[in-house]
Amino acid sequence: MKALKIAAMLPWLLLISGALWAATQYGEATVEKGAMTVIREGRTLKFEQSSQSVPINEQDLIRVRPDSLVELKSRENATITLGSNAVFEVKPWQSHGSSGFLRALFGRFRSVVAGLSGGEQFNVKTATATIGVKGTKNRPQVNNRGAVLIYAEEHPTYVHGQTGGELKVDEGNVSLTFN
Repeated sequence: MKALKIAAMLPWLLLISGALWAATQYGEATVEKGAMTVIREGRTLKFEQSSQSVPINEQDLIRVRPDSLVELKSRENATITLGSNAVFEVKPWQSHGSSGFLRALFGRFRSVVAGLSGGEQFNVKTATATIGVKGTKNRPQVNNRGAVLIYAEEHPTYVHGQTGGELKVDEGNVSLTFN
């Protein structure tokens, strides 16, 4: 009888433990054009252009393929459009009093953030800078040496260099951060 009870409970225990160990979802991506590769837990997942969204989890590595365009909607109410060959890592980070989940390793992207209130910010980390966004649109680009070029399209964008100083990039202006 005990063995029967244990056998009946085992599927529930496995289900609960799987839910506890499952990766936290960060957002959803839609491949607007071309293809995207997601590296998740050592597996390579490939996605083609589709209207279906793909769950993106913390710890995922996103690689936008050549001649492709991907739209990522994050849990921070940001819409990030990733351009061809962009590479992003979704991993929690903290730097100089800022924190976030996205690391832009390479490529161009456009972020539009809406619905933030008070002191909330959406931040993207690069090798040389942290880009802070408050209800704004901007167009950053990260090159293969980690340099960051930012065009503030609407409202100010804030950039923190590796030394910790903050630079306000006003609407219509450009900032370049490099090692």
